[in-house]
Amino acid sequence: MGIVIKCNNVVKNYDKKKILKHISFNINKGECIALLGPNGAGKTTLLNIMLKNIIPTSGKVKNEYKLSEIGYLTQNTNFPDDIKVRELIEFVSKFSTHPLNPAQVDNILRFSPETMVKISSRLSGGQKRLLDFCLSIINSPQLLVLDEPTSGMDEDTRRHFWKIIANLKKEGVTVIFTTHYSDEVNNGADRVLLLKNGCLVADESPFHLRALNNKRTLTFERVMYNTYLSQFKTLLKELGSLLNVINKKETIKWKFDRENTNRILSALLRENIDMRSVELSNTSLLGTIFKEGEKENDSLIKNRMA
Repeated sequence: MGIVIKCNNVVKNYDKKKILKHISFNINKGECIALLGPNGAGKTTLLNIMLKNIIPTSGKVKNEYKLSEIGYLTQNTNFPDDIKVRELIEFVSKFSTHPLNPAQVDNILRFSPETMVKISSRLSGGQKRLLDFCLSIINSPQLLVLDEPTSGMDEDTRRHFWKIIANLKKEGVTVIFTTHYSDEVNNGADRVLLLKNGCLVADESPFHLRALNNKRTLTFERVMYNTYLSQFKTLLKELGSLLNVINKKETIKWKFDRENTNRILSALLRENIDMRSVELSNTSLLGTIFKEGEKENDSLIKNRMA
C-alpha cells in the first residue's frame, strides 16, 4: 500500500508543558486508524501535527497528501448565523476542484427539502455534525481526518455515517479518527494508536488491543457471598495477594490478572462454592480507555458461569 504519513520521534511542548513525547509511527494508504486516549492525552495536537497545522518542537513528520487531497472535520461545529444549508454547500463547493454532485450530497445528508433551506446554525446537533462532515469531504479527499465525528449524532445517524466511511475505505481513502465510542473502534478501525500522558503506549489492531493488559473479574452476589463466608475467608488468606477486592452494596468483585484465572477458579470449586450466581468477565486496556471498567463487557467475551 505504501506509507503516506510518517511521524518520527515527534515532540511537542507548550512552554514547559510536554504535550507529546517522542511519538513514532507510520500510516499506510487506505488504512483506517483510530487515535485514542483519555482527555488531555494529546490527540488533537497530534492530528494537527500530522496535518502540518502545528509545527512540532522536535522530530519529523512526513505527509504525502497535498492540501487539496485532505478533508478535516474538527471537534467543534460552528456555522454562520445567516447562511442556509444549501447556500453553505454551494459556497464551499466553489472552492473545490472535484466537488460532490447533488445526488452524493443528498445521500450523505438525507435532509428534507425544508431542512435544506434552513439556517445552518439552527439545525439540531446531529444534523450540524452531519453537515460539517459533508463539507469536510466535499472535495472527495484522499485523506480524511475526523476529530470525534459522531458527537451529537443519534444511533441511526451514527450507523449511516459509518456506512459512508466504509464506502470511502473501499475507494482507498485513508481515514484517521478519534472517538468516545468503543463500537466505532471495534467495527471501523484497522489499527489503534493509543496515547496516554503524551506517550504512544500501543499501536495495535483492535483485536490485539482488547487482549492487551487483560484483566478478569469475578462478581459475587452479596447474599451468596455471605452464605459461604467461612469458605471465602479461607480463600482470601490463600489468594489475597492475587486479588483486588471491591465491596459494593449488592456485590463483591474480585479483580485479578488473567494468568491467575485457573488457580482462582480451581480454589473456588475446591471449596464447593455455588457458581450459579458468579459472573466471570474480561476487561482490557481498551475498555479502560472508554471508562467501561464497571461494565466489563467492552465487546469482549462475557460468560455466565452455571
